[in-house]
Amino acid sequence: MNSPEAQEAASKMLGHCGDAETQDVMNACYAMEFKKSDDWLNQVYRDVLRQLSSEDQQRVRAAQRAWLYYRDLHCGAVGAVQVGGGSLEPTVVYGCRTGLTVARAKEIENDYRAAE
Repeated sequence: MNSPEAQEAASKMLGHCGDAETQDVMNACYAMEFKKSDDWLNQVYRDVLRQLSSEDQQRVRAAQRAWLYYRDLHCGAVGAVQVGGGSLEPTVVYGCRTGLTVARAKEIENDYRAAE
């Protein structure tokens, strides 16, 4: 994984990961951005589930499990196809995961609101 130095430098670059001077810092930064988006997704998901009936919760959980599986497979494939391994692949994979995760959090917020 990334060195403590790279993680410290990356934490100061959030939102500007592409400006990192080393690949290690860039990878650490994109990983942190993904973690931040994933934490937000999980919070949105928990908040929405609390508002749903148990039957609807089951539906949303099944959809979310399938989506997570898709996201990880898709972004792994994107990384492999675009850069084919090497030190840049984590940057591509984390960037892909972050983009999809942010979009999914917005989807959950908008699409899974219980009828009033």
